[in-house]
Amino acid sequence: MPENIAFLYTTPEGNTINISELKGKVVFINFWASWCPPCRAEMPSITALYQKLRTDKRFVFLFINEDDDQQKAMDYLEKNHFNLPIYKRAGNIPNAIFSGTLPTTIVINKEGKIVLKKEGMAGYGSESFIGQLNDLL
Repeated sequence: MPENIAFLYTTPEGNTINISELKGKVVFINFWASWCPPCRAEMPSITALYQKLRTDKRFVFLFINEDDDQQKAMDYLEKNHFNLPIYKRAGNIPNAIFSGTLPTTIVINKEGKIVLKKEGMAGYGSESFIGQLNDLL
């Protein structure tokens, strides 16, 4: 896995940020699309995780949407009552982080190193997974 993680993403407000600026925080990244059945299946657990930890400023959650039409993603989240901010990638992302498999989830520790890469569906709302994230603080 690469030591220095660097790629750009765009915030819901339209700002472009380099992920390397998030060093010092635990970063949970999920690449997803509204048309992807495994992405939709794991969305309740991701939402539960986000709702439990979103106010803790030591964590950053990036839900990077891969839909061609971002309105479809926003409509999907609204229809299903998933209150998540949507981010877009800005340019290329290294294959070590995202190779195109949806969903892909990455966790980066405070030092900026990948500590988890999961391609495919998983559950993230459990107390044990939250404990693993807290252990990274």
